[in-house]
Amino acid sequence: SATYWAVSNYNLDMLEEMKTAALLQKVATMDPEMLSAEEAFEMGTINGAKAFFLGCGEIKEGAWADMILVDLNHLRLVPNHSLIPNLVYSSHGSAVHTTICDGQVLMHNGVVDDEEEVKAEASRMAQALLDKLGPQ
Repeated sequence: SATYWAVSNYNLDMLEEMKTAALLQKVATMDPEMLSAEEAFEMGTINGAKAFFLGCGEIKEGAWADMILVDLNHLRLVPNHSLIPNLVYSSHGSAVHTTICDGQVLMHNGVVDDEEEVKAEASRMAQALLDKLGPQ
């Protein structure tokens, strides 16, 4: 799973970001029930999409065909008594088997086709953005 830009903490693992959000809320409020795994998951999926008016974040006709396929037999998800908490607190992106964006398979069985090309393009795009921002 990936975000489109590592804006603040250089982490592109959306599941790990969900975990961080849930844990930080528990610490900040000293309330272990604050921001459940389910709420964090919704923040990173449907509610994140709503916040940016993207019309996606759920599987339905007309929505973007962006999704991940998760290996439910992955070591981090066993035993799997509760899927959403397992995904948020245990899996990180390591259990993601396949990533599909706009209907195109970008990663299958943990392998990204043309990974070197993808990394080079990401570096070029990041540099172009920094060039537009000017001196830091």
